[in-house]
Amino acid sequence: MSSVVYEWSSETVRALMKAMNLSLLEFANALEVTEKTVVSWTSPDSNVVIRVRNRQRLDKLLTESPACVQARFDRLRGVDGPAGDLVARQEDPATLAIGTIGVDDTNQVQVLARTPDGEVIVVELPRRAVVTGIGAAALTAAIGGRPAAAAPAVTAETDWISHFRDLRLSLIDSDNLCGSGPVIPLMEHNIAMLGQLRRAGAADPTQLLRMRILYGEGAAWLHQDAQTWSRAKHWVNKAGEWSLALNDPASIALVSIRKAQISCDQGDGEAALDSAEAAAMQAPPRSRFGAVATLFTAWGHALLRDAGASAAAFDRARELAATADHDSDWGFFLDEAYVEVHQATAALRLGNHTAAIPQFERAIASMPGTYARDRGVYNGRLALAHVAAGDHAAAAAIGVDAMRTGVATGSQRVLAPVRQLSAAIDASSADPHIREFVDAAERWSVKA
Repeated sequence: MSSVVYEWSSETVRALMKAMNLSLLEFANALEVTEKTVVSWTSPDSNVVIRVRNRQRLDKLLTESPACVQARFDRLRGVDGPAGDLVARQEDPATLAIGTIGVDDTNQVQVLARTPDGEVIVVELPRRAVVTGIGAAALTAAIGGRPAAAAPAVTAETDWISHFRDLRLSLIDSDNLCGSGPVIPLMEHNIAMLGQLRRAGAADPTQLLRMRILYGEGAAWLHQDAQTWSRAKHWVNKAGEWSLALNDPASIALVSIRKAQISCDQGDGEAALDSAEAAAMQAPPRSRFGAVATLFTAWGHALLRDAGASAAAFDRARELAATADHDSDWGFFLDEAYVEVHQATAALRLGNHTAAIPQFERAIASMPGTYARDRGVYNGRLALAHVAAGDHAAAAAIGVDAMRTGVATGSQRVLAPVRQLSAAIDASSADPHIREFVDAAERWSVKA
């Protein structure tokens, strides 16, 4: 589904330029107009009426852009696609190594869809199609039309819980590979489907509600990565309501941990502590929930500049991680690198840059190669530690790698520290690493 603009304004033109990651000159060249013309359109107080020919050029530029650009454009305008729409949004293949994560092409995933004549069916797609963000396009080809949300047909043969469990793992893989943009509409679509199935009595209502909590928490994470905070909070609050209705401690802990991390990313130490402590209270004994909750307690203390309490909480998080049940299906990411990279983030916040740098380096070096976006986030923070320590050249060299990852995946979580770096770095330096960073920031419009 292409984005639609009914009237081009200064705001929509600026949003398109930013979504395309183009400099002023590159954007003007793409439209075959002068830079001065673009400035006249994008000035906040502009009253210029864009000519018909140029409006047509803008329409063409938008509609011919990759789906990932259109997704970013919609987010920048505050437009969220309908939860019922399955929209295929795929990142620029030139920037993503899609064939390198070892996805099994023979593994099939069932997807619920409606045919053009209104019949609700289950279609099997290769798991790789879903993971690489082309599932909706493949689905359209399979059923001969565009899928839409509908009350699902309840059949006794369908194992809905296994279906949604497998699909969720595929969406997690897709998020790791392509970023949150292509996955958000799919996740929200399936939240709606889970609600409809529960109302229709298609499967055990407790299991369906538990699955809906997982999808709601997942949607909150995707919006957290995109830094669409209102939507992130909407879904984490919804998941919280469902977990309370279920009265399941593990679900309550899961959602509270997501709330704590959102608060940490927003720099709200008090809210982070409240949510992390709530998660720790609900965490089942010997579960990873307790360790992760304590880790975010440590980060919350750092945000409030309590170094002693932060260090003690990180020590406790390590103890809990060492004794946690590693057979559980949640928290597979919890290892020493995960703890250390968050302690490095806390050290950066506390101004202890000399401690943060080696911690970041050790943690990043031990991360799996499939964690490209996570590496981007932490490389961005490592670059901030270097610039705070006075080494602008090292910061720039690392920052360029983080910038590439952020631009490729559209992850605002990656780009946030890169933008901070852009404001802090000595842009007048002739150092080749700094020149490369400054040029890349200009080319991709990644600025504070």
